[in-house]
Amino acid sequence: MTHEERDALVRAHPSRPATFRPHASNTQFVVLETGPCPYYEDGRCVAYAVRPMNCRRYACGRDGQEPWSPEPIPLRF
Repeated sequence: MTHEERDALVRAHPSRPATFRPHASNTQFVVLETGPCPYYEDGRCVAYAVRPMNCRRYACGRDGQEPWSPEPIPLRF
């Protein structure tokens, strides 16, 4: 996400325990290190109004009972 998107998330939800780090190859971006996403609660995105572009285009293939993992999961068709 961009620095501006990170700043919007932090301003909108300052009490969320989110940790960010610089992107390894592009300093224009930051990466959310905290997982599972601290903005996802009770089956919904609490930062929906200010969610970053990556969240806007992400197609989540996990069911509600599947635990978070940093490893990608295969798509199910």
